[in-house]
Amino acid sequence: MKTKIIATLIFVLALLQMSYSQNSLDIDRSKVLSVGSDFTPPASVALMRGDFKQIDWKGLENKVIILDFFDTFCGTCISSMPKLQELQNKLADKIQIFNITWQDRPTMDKFFNENEYLKEHKVNLPVIYDDKDLFSLFPHIGKPHVAIVYKGKVKAITFHRSINEENLLALIQKGSIDLPLKDDFGKGDLQSSSDSKVIAGTWISRYQDGVPIQGLQIKRDSISGQTISSVYNRSVFISIINAWSIIKPPTYIRLPQRVDWKVRDSSIYHDFNNQGEEWIRKYGICYERRDFNQVSDSVRARAILHDLHSFFGLKTYYSTKMMDCIIVEPCAVKENPDLKITKGYKVTGSSGIRLMIEWSGKFPPVLDKLKSKETLYTLGSFKNLEELNQQLEVYGVKAKYGREEMEVLVVEEN
Repeated sequence: MKTKIIATLIFVLALLQMSYSQNSLDIDRSKVLSVGSDFTPPASVALMRGDFKQIDWKGLENKVIILDFFDTFCGTCISSMPKLQELQNKLADKIQIFNITWQDRPTMDKFFNENEYLKEHKVNLPVIYDDKDLFSLFPHIGKPHVAIVYKGKVKAITFHRSINEENLLALIQKGSIDLPLKDDFGKGDLQSSSDSKVIAGTWISRYQDGVPIQGLQIKRDSISGQTISSVYNRSVFISIINAWSIIKPPTYIRLPQRVDWKVRDSSIYHDFNNQGEEWIRKYGICYERRDFNQVSDSVRARAILHDLHSFFGLKTYYSTKMMDCIIVEPCAVKENPDLKITKGYKVTGSSGIRLMIEWSGKFPPVLDKLKSKETLYTLGSFKNLEELNQQLEVYGVKAKYGREEMEVLVVEEN
């Protein structure tokens, strides 16, 4: 139940984030700018915050202009703002960053007045609100969405993680830069014109610029009768995990300890350091499989897994490994009348306890020896195992450090 609720919330938030963009796609496509286009700014914009009363676009021509499109309900947008402010402070004579939103002035006033995180980090970048004109030049669905303009030309339309000092200084020095292209309307297609007579098969390529990241999808084409399985711009490891998740749906969070790497260099298979699009551009893959077989998704996923194993010379399988863990087990009920839980969450069964412990990111993987399925537990925040156990013991449950055999996914090079 907990997993379903989380998934539903993520889906609803995704719909909220896409709602404005999707309702605004009746734009004049002839006005849409691409990398290399001349940038003609709007005649006027609604502006707040920062040091600008109005924008002299011509006066900014010798600076790198960063147009950062955001929403107030986009967590990534908000968390990236302090980094942008630091860049603006450090490179003030070389760059100018504008936050841009379609939302109105009252919404913006409320947002910035109440957001303690942005106040703490002293974020005060100029904000263009009630925007339609810049969006029409750089239409998108997902946010953050960033356009870079320099000397009157669009130099990049890219992802927020590409906005760093190194890239901006390189642009100033060279006059151009090659960053991963963010095109929310791009479409992957691995079949070239030479494949025109091929009606079924498997295609694998490297990263495709301008194609949105997409995990494994399996869809049936009602016209051709084909089943099309596809992955675009994901790591080899995540693509394999996607297939395994259909064959053997996960019952736990796959923490790093739950993967046993038996390869020469695991960094080419998975983005361990969260480098994002720059890493994906170097090591990401695109995959398509088209066939007519009418089989279950789990059978099809095994075929996909076989393709990935064969192409990359890998073998993946489940095994067990001795590791440090948190053991959740029954204990005597311990009354605690002084216990106060603020902002508590209801979780169902010991699997809910396990997920909450692992989601916290404070502990090793959890081994569930309680095996409770129906009991509803209310848990609040906790900083350590002692605080967690104060909450668990009222239900006759405790968590302790231990060392046990735990299931792991083995990734092995042939």
